[in-house]
Amino acid sequence: MFLLSKKKQIFYMLVSIVLASVFFQVAADAAPQRGVLIDRKFRAFYTQKQIADFLAGEEPSQQPKCDVRVVELAYRTIGVNGEPTTASGVLLIPSGTTSGTSCTGPYPLIGWGRQTTPRRTSKQANDIVDSKGDYPLVTRLAAQGYMVASTDYVGLGGSNYKFHPHLHAVSEASALIDVMRASRQLLHRLKTPLSGKLMLSGFSQGGHAGLATQREIETNLELSDEFQLSAAGYISGPYSISQLFIDSWKGRNSVGENPLAPLLATYTIIGMNRTYGGNIYADTIQVFKEPYADQVEQFYPGKLGLVGLLRSDIVPSIDKLGDYFQAGFYSDFLKNVKNPFRVDLARNDLLNWAPVAPTLLCGSSKDPVIPLKNAYTALAAFKKRGSQSVTVIDIANAASSVDIIEHLLTVEPCLIKIRSEFDKQR
Repeated sequence: MFLLSKKKQIFYMLVSIVLASVFFQVAADAAPQRGVLIDRKFRAFYTQKQIADFLAGEEPSQQPKCDVRVVELAYRTIGVNGEPTTASGVLLIPSGTTSGTSCTGPYPLIGWGRQTTPRRTSKQANDIVDSKGDYPLVTRLAAQGYMVASTDYVGLGGSNYKFHPHLHAVSEASALIDVMRASRQLLHRLKTPLSGKLMLSGFSQGGHAGLATQREIETNLELSDEFQLSAAGYISGPYSISQLFIDSWKGRNSVGENPLAPLLATYTIIGMNRTYGGNIYADTIQVFKEPYADQVEQFYPGKLGLVGLLRSDIVPSIDKLGDYFQAGFYSDFLKNVKNPFRVDLARNDLLNWAPVAPTLLCGSSKDPVIPLKNAYTALAAFKKRGSQSVTVIDIANAASSVDIIEHLLTVEPCLIKIRSEFDKQR
C-alpha cells in the first residue's frame, strides 16, 4: 500500500467535505418546501362593534372583545405521496384597533379543520366575506382573542393539486400543519405576537382533520417541539370513518335517516381510489351503475356544493341506492373486511394512539349524519390505550330534531363549550 503525503490527505479530506455538503444541499433542495407563504390577500376587517351586533342578546361572556381581520393565504404543502403542491387557506387576526385594551396580544393560535365541501373552487375566505363577518370562526373564536388558521385542503379552493383526497388523514394533517406555518410567517412580518400556545378544532370532516393533526403532532418529536399543543376540541367529527360508513351504508343508522350518506360515500370512494392508485376500481362502472358511472367523478369535487348536489339528480335518495351502486360492490362492502374501500377507510381511522392534550369531542346524540356513537367509540379506544385526557359532550336537548339540520346546529353550542375549555389553557 502507498502512504499518502500529509498535503494529499488534507486535499482529499477537503474534497470529501465539499462533495458531502453538495450532496446534502441537493437532497435538501429536492425535499418539498412545506408551509412557505406564497401570497396573502387582506379580504375584510370587522370591528368589535360590528361583530357585537351579531351577538346581541347573548350573555356577557359571549360578547366580542376584538376586531377581526380576514386574510386569504396561498402556501406550499404536500400531496398524498409527499409530492410538492399548493393549497389555500384563511387566517383570522384579532386586534384592539377599535376595541382598545380589551384585546391585546400575544394571542394563542387555533388550527381549524373545515367541513366537507364538494365544490372545487370553495374558499373559506369567500364564505366569511359573503357572511359579512357573521361566521362562527369570527364571532366565537377570533373576536374572543384567538388567531384562527384554516386550510381549504389540497385539491380544493386555490390548490393546484389534481384531486381532493376526502378524509385522507395524512394529507389533511399536512395541509393544516402547513397553513399554521404559513400563518406564523405572515404574523411575524406583521409584527403580531403569538403566545406560542396552540389549540386544534374543526367541524365534521374538520373534526377528522383536526384529530389527525393532533395525532401527527403528538406522535412526532420534531412536530411536538415545533407546536406547543395545549388543548383540542372537535365538533361532530368522524374519528372512526370505518364505523361511520358501515353504520350508514344503507342510508340509515341507529339515530335515523342520513340523506347525505350516498354523497359522502361517493366522495370518499373516489378520493380513496385516487389516493391509493386505483385499488377500489379501474373503471367507475365497477362501483356505480349507469347513468351515474359516466358522470360521477366530475362532481367530486366539481362545480356544485353540498346543497346543489342534494337538490340534483346526480346522487339518488337513500331509498334508491339499489339503482346507484353495483350490487356486487354494495353487498361486498358490508360482508367483506378485505373489501378495498373498507381497507382504505381503516387506514384512515384515528383510534390507534392515545391523545395527550386535553381533548373534547362535542356533538349531538340526535345527529344522524355523524352519530355521537362515533365519539364514544373513539373515547373507548383512547381509554384502552391509556389516555385519560378525552371527554365527550352531548349538546342535544328536548328541542333537538333528528335530521341533517341537527348536524349543522352543533357548531355554535359546541364552539362555546370548546372555547370555554380553551380559555382555561390560555
